[in-house]
Amino acid sequence: MTENSSTLWVLLGGVVGLTAIAAAFLAMTKKKKISLPKSLPGVPVTPKATLTFQEIVAHFKDPKVLNLLKSDSNLIAIAIRENLGNGKTHIILCVFDKEKGELVGMDGPASPIIYEVEMMDADLMAQFGSKEMLVLS
Repeated sequence: MTENSSTLWVLLGGVVGLTAIAAAFLAMTKKKKISLPKSLPGVPVTPKATLTFQEIVAHFKDPKVLNLLKSDSNLIAIAIRENLGNGKTHIILCVFDKEKGELVGMDGPASPIIYEVEMMDADLMAQFGSKEMLVLS
């Protein structure tokens, strides 16, 4: 084997090794799928003709909710869309703990809110697109 071919094999081995490391890293850091309960017993449903994206942002910027979110890096603000099939939609606003896999603040100032809306504004519809959930950061 010549010196050039040895160098080529070392380079190829390095590329293969780096690829394997990158694949392992991506597999380890892949986001977990968030699983939420289908119903939230005890959480009242608030009827609303139209809900805007700015109203959702304002909810999570409320100092009580924002302080909770800032208190733990595992907490995320999420909005969930659930089509009811009757022309109305449930929009659920809640705080979720990624580490524990559960909702937090069920009985405090950051308790979940469920809106039953007839219409979403254009900005909110664009934010959701075809997704059922928004993660707001």
